[in-house]
Amino acid sequence: MKNNEKARIDLLKEVEGITKEMLHKKPGEDQWSINQIIEHLYLMEISIVRSMEKELVNARKTTVDDKPIHLTVNRKYKVLHPRLYSRAKHFNH
Repeated sequence: MKNNEKARIDLLKEVEGITKEMLHKKPGEDQWSINQIIEHLYLMEISIVRSMEKELVNARKTTVDDKPIHLTVNRKYKVLHPRLYSRAKHFNH
């Protein structure tokens, strides 16, 4: 949550002082304006928080083993993945 808060503060600092014209200008026809991106982030955050609230209210207490999630961004380590995410045999060459 602290990372999200910092990212939000950093984003608001970045757009502080930007004119309305700049906020609403789309760099290309099929690209979003700064304002659309910020609105998307806002709506996603609301959706995620609502989902979290719902899960917390209805949650069952369970325990899970620690997972080395931090290794997913470190290309030096290979981590076994669940079979579900294995490529189909016909893709292996």
